[in-house]
Amino acid sequence: MLKRILREPLVHFLLIGIGLFVAFGLMNETEERAGENVIVVSPEDVERLRQGFESVWRRMPNEDELAALIDDHVLEEVLVREATALGLDQNDTVIRRRLRQKMDFLVGAAGSALQPDDDELAAFYAETVDDFTPPPRVSFVQIFLGEAPTETEVAAVLDALADGVDPASIGERSLLPPGVPATPEQGIDGQYGRGVFAQLLELPPGEWSGPITSGYGKHLVNVLEVTKPKSPDLESIREDVAAAWRTREVKKLSELQYKALRDRYT
Repeated sequence: MLKRILREPLVHFLLIGIGLFVAFGLMNETEERAGENVIVVSPEDVERLRQGFESVWRRMPNEDELAALIDDHVLEEVLVREATALGLDQNDTVIRRRLRQKMDFLVGAAGSALQPDDDELAAFYAETVDDFTPPPRVSFVQIFLGEAPTETEVAAVLDALADGVDPASIGERSLLPPGVPATPEQGIDGQYGRGVFAQLLELPPGEWSGPITSGYGKHLVNVLEVTKPKSPDLESIREDVAAAWRTREVKKLSELQYKALRDRYT
């Protein structure tokens, strides 16, 4: 039982997260022991300043530039400590949001290195296969009948089509295209109005049907083709699926972490 629990990814997450929190706590304790009036510029701080300079200027700083960077770092530390002593960090929305982001980052960092095994990934893909499958597409031609055609008018148009009349010569004029190539739901509903794509899927392909309702009015429609792509093979999108799996696991860890922290408060 214990071995099975220790193999759980969330347990790994939690242990890594706890380790990060403990490390940060020890760092803070070290700073506190240094004293409020002592500023320690560690070799790690200097190296961080070097790397920051190099990322901007594409070269390492010389001695004078590095000294200026250190002086600016000390100035920032002095001002931050004084501002904190004055309580300027209290009730500041920007600071609160930034602190929350850093807490979220700790949890996210713990989960970024986790890799699912083959069975876990296959099970996750089976649960979420629709998220990785391209959406269906519909191609069709349409005749705009106006905002509110009567049943007699609709029947007259259907009779004309049955007699071989050119569809382009029938119906009301509009700026809508007479034909739409294979397009997914988002594209069709974005052009014609919400729910049009769903109505098209219910129509028999290869014949004039309707009318259906769009944001403009009524249409007779001939659905030319409904394309429903197959789900891709797992191995072809393995990295994408693994990234989605990590996102889900990090969300679970965040919820567990929040609950554990929340239980400390009344």
